[in-house]
Amino acid sequence: MPLNEKLDDIQDGQDGIPGSDDDYVGVLGCLHYAKLGLLTTAATVALIALSCSNGTLRAKGEQQPQQIVIKESEEDAAYRRARREHLEGDLPAAVGLYEKCTDDAHKRRVASHLLSIKTTYRTLDSLTDLTIQSLKRNAQTYREAIHDAKAAVEDAPENPSAYAALGRLQMCAGNFDAAETAYKESFELLRNAGKDDVAVRAGIIQTAIFKKDYDAAIDLAERTWNLYPWETDIAQRLIDAYNLAGRIDKARSVVSALRIQDPKNEGYIRQEASLAWYCEDYGGVIGAYAELIKRDVKDKRFLQEQIVQLQTLLKND
Repeated sequence: MPLNEKLDDIQDGQDGIPGSDDDYVGVLGCLHYAKLGLLTTAATVALIALSCSNGTLRAKGEQQPQQIVIKESEEDAAYRRARREHLEGDLPAAVGLYEKCTDDAHKRRVASHLLSIKTTYRTLDSLTDLTIQSLKRNAQTYREAIHDAKAAVEDAPENPSAYAALGRLQMCAGNFDAAETAYKESFELLRNAGKDDVAVRAGIIQTAIFKKDYDAAIDLAERTWNLYPWETDIAQRLIDAYNLAGRIDKARSVVSALRIQDPKNEGYIRQEASLAWYCEDYGGVIGAYAELIKRDVKDKRFLQEQIVQLQTLLKND
């Protein structure tokens, strides 16, 4: 059983650990430090727990030894905080804390974790940049259509649909500032008329993502999804914005909500696995892959091989 699951079982009191409360705390502490990769500290806790247990190392009726308190080193504490932020999906915070772990004991692990996080950022940013470059290459293609759309806006300045159409064309041409202006004008006209249009909201969110104004994209996407929780397109844009902002924990919570809405959707399970990879939550990856295998997906054999590799990684970590 992976350490993460073992620790959860013990915390839930499902393991039935024999002995005193000291035995329980000792095993819990050992697994806690091992889970964080602090193997030396884990071994020390295990030895002290054994020496303080109700086993053969203490004669019957002997006075309970004085409790020994282990002082965690500053380096171990810094690494533990960084690892917790990483596993919880707050990647920007994790990066900042990892970069403070300069001691030799954690150097190799920190380098590996930083590479994993930065590769994730590069991949997400590269995909966004490629999309932007592709759109900007379309500028010439859309020039005439944009000219006509502007004329339509001038003819009907109170028509929100005309502004929305202009916004779509400007975004397709890579003119994101102009697209945002047109979409927002459409949004205001709709609101003044007591109406709404999810497609216009989606356009504003997407232009904010392309402009890398992730806070604005997240703010509007959250408010829109609260109003229209069945709109999966909005949810996906919210996931994109969270990912690009490094808030993987939030992206995972949206995917979990989508899975509840549509438990048969295989795509959401794969998305869940992908986000778990970003956080190095290999237990989460294994769980998602196992569910896909139960559904007899086409790449079942590959997923089974991945599970074996991940289980080996968890045992050796």
